Amino acid sequence: MKYTLITLLFLAFIFSSCKQNSTEPNLPDYYRPVFFKTTDGGSSWEKMQNNTTPVSFSSYMNDIGFFDDSIGLAVGFNVIYRTNNSGDYWFKIDGIENADFSSLSIINLNTCFAVGKKVNGGCIVLKSDDKGIHWSIVNENNAQWAYDIDFSNQNMGYALYDNNYINKSSDGGLSWTWLDPISFGNYVNSDFINDNTGFAVGENYPYGIVSKTEDGGYSWTVILADSAISGALYNIKFYNENLGIAVGPNSAIKTTNGGLNWLKLSLPLQQNYYYGFRDIKFLSENKICICGSGFIFKSDDGGNSWNAVKLNSGYVSSISFINENTGFAAGSFDSNN
Repeated sequence: MKYTLITLLFLAFIFSSCKQNSTEPNLPDYYRPVFFKTTDGGSSWEKMQNNTTPVSFSSYMNDIGFFDDSIGLAVGFNVIYRTNNSGDYWFKIDGIENADFSSLSIINLNTCFAVGKKVNGGCIVLKSDDKGIHWSIVNENNAQWAYDIDFSNQNMGYALYDNNYINKSSDGGLSWTWLDPISFGNYVNSDFINDNTGFAVGENYPYGIVSKTEDGGYSWTVILADSAISGALYNIKFYNENLGIAVGPNSAIKTTNGGLNWLKLSLPLQQNYYYGFRDIKFLSENKICICGSGFIFKSDDGGNSWNAVKLNSGYVSSISFINENTGFAAGSFDSNN
């Protein structure tokens, strides 16, 4: 059976048909969101106890980010969580329109955006100007899936949808314009490092694909499409205009020259590593964390060697650091194993 990136990436949408907005105290562990915290730069992680975390049925977490040392957000399927005490306690934001949120972009100390697929069809972009307490819809469209939202500064933002369509805002989310879709492949994540330069990753079965724009998303050039280098890719992050890493279900690749050349990183693949590598965080040029299915991998030498930290979670989707020591991870499928 043909293996596709989109099928694997959104496997969790099977939970969307489950009962939503439940606060039942005895939900199965595999429906629970899970949060972790590190205070030693990712060498060890402590799980925040689920019995202190309000639970929404089928709240499968996808992205996490912080405004400052104390206040952070996590978005997922039918839920947005917020913490105001450095991740020790997370509470569910009430009044959010029922949507499967896939991505979060925090652009300054007060303002953030989230993009998601509405349960009844179409997609939305939400904006908050008070650190995630209140939200308003700033864009609605008829896309089937919402994959990613990324702001390069307070004004310039990009939302990536199915069929490689990009919606662009240059006025801080007040208005949005459709750009021509990226050709050749299926893209699911992007990273814009300034107003003009951005990267998008996905797959053109059976290999991964990376494309680059240098004119603010109006045109794209394929810079990697090689099965010998990479399989399907889920995520891409750049530390600066030259140094970047992209990851997928069984691939982790690195560039040091703005995507002109890529090399494989030798991360230890764990047994039953179903969902692959999902997110990347640069703590510095040499200190890097990559997360995935129940593991967080840390490198202190720019990706030449890695240490694996096993977490009590079947799935870790996103990581965020507020400094080189303190970081957070969000996922699902809580487990005591």
